[in-house]
Amino acid sequence: MYAIKDRVLTALSGAPILLIFLFWGRLPFAALCSMVIILCVGEIAIIYGSRIKKWHRYSGLIAAALYPLAAIFYGYRGLLTILYAHVLTFIILLMIYRNLRSPEIMYTALINTYVSFFLSHLILLRASSATIALAVLLATWAFDIFAYFIGSNFGAIRVVPKISPNKTLEGMLGGLGAAVMVLLVLTPLPLSPLRRAAIGFLVAVSAQAGDLIESKLKRFLKVKDSGTLLPGHGGFLDRFDSLILAAPAVFYLITLSGWMAK
Repeated sequence: MYAIKDRVLTALSGAPILLIFLFWGRLPFAALCSMVIILCVGEIAIIYGSRIKKWHRYSGLIAAALYPLAAIFYGYRGLLTILYAHVLTFIILLMIYRNLRSPEIMYTALINTYVSFFLSHLILLRASSATIALAVLLATWAFDIFAYFIGSNFGAIRVVPKISPNKTLEGMLGGLGAAVMVLLVLTPLPLSPLRRAAIGFLVAVSAQAGDLIESKLKRFLKVKDSGTLLPGHGGFLDRFDSLILAAPAVFYLITLSGWMAK
């Protein structure tokens, strides 16, 4: 019960901050997202500890800062450019330093890129439309809350026990339904009900995938939470794991489909 109370209090205090920055403006929201990305990558570096060298840690934090900066000033083209440069740099270093250990490879090339690159799409969503960014945030929160509540109270069918034993089919379906309802009822998007439902469905599926990936990462690193800064949630990565894939999924959907084009 104490953990549930902490989760609610953290959500009630954190959500308004995100919403204030969201409607404050594009740059304030981008600055907040940048801070969150750096904190998420920093948490991973702390978990790795002595398993990675200091220069890997520092280079990871630099990369974590470059991704959102590229998104702010150059949009998705800048973001893709930094991704290309990051991967190319790592390949060159891998050829020069042949004694890089696998934890360092995972942190520098995989985990850091996964968090920094994908989560920076929140900035691109806000630049496209504050309304679509709001829709993704609300749908993701709805998915998390209802999946947790329904799964905890009514869940019986465990779907991925080896990765996350508490994930149930009932919880996933409840979260999916909540995400779709948020898009249909609470968000004033200038789209047909079918398209809004499609976005809600995409958010739910992506949020669940992001949550499972983070669960797998924590099992690999043998930790329960990514950090302790957010009572009831653990760390920043625990709180934002669902948005890591939901934000880019919706951004590329509306970009490639032209649904939000004026």
